[in-house]
Amino acid sequence: MVTKNMKTLTLFSIALLMILTFAGTALAADNFLVIFMSDEDTVYLNKPVPRYGTVSEPEPPVKEGYKFGGWYTEPACINKFDFDTRIPSKTTLYAKWVPTSGSSGTETGSDADAPPAFKVPGFGMTVGIAAVLGAVLIFGRRKQ
Repeated sequence: MVTKNMKTLTLFSIALLMILTFAGTALAADNFLVIFMSDEDTVYLNKPVPRYGTVSEPEPPVKEGYKFGGWYTEPACINKFDFDTRIPSKTTLYAKWVPTSGSSGTETGSDADAPPAFKVPGFGMTVGIAAVLGAVLIFGRRKQ
């Protein structure tokens, strides 16, 4: 039997979860993700950076038959990224690859067809909270 105290506790728990979720979202908005792409569709590294902060240069990626040529602001690798640049929003950087002597410039290997790897910060927590809230709403309404 669901008592008035249980309903009050359930509503309080839901309110607390909502407040914590929205507070976490607001705090996360002050950080941006810098995405380092090793190829046009392959994420090498994701680094969270405070708004208007700078990002440190990661260890260079390795690709067989190529030499790493730096990080660039577009896939065509025209404008080299300056690591003293302040990050005002989500930023994607692209690795430039220079074929080594004797290399044909074509990529081979198991990683060539791998899908991009990425994570959405907070997504798992949000889905979990939604599942708990749904269960509370569904099972909390049952009358015995």
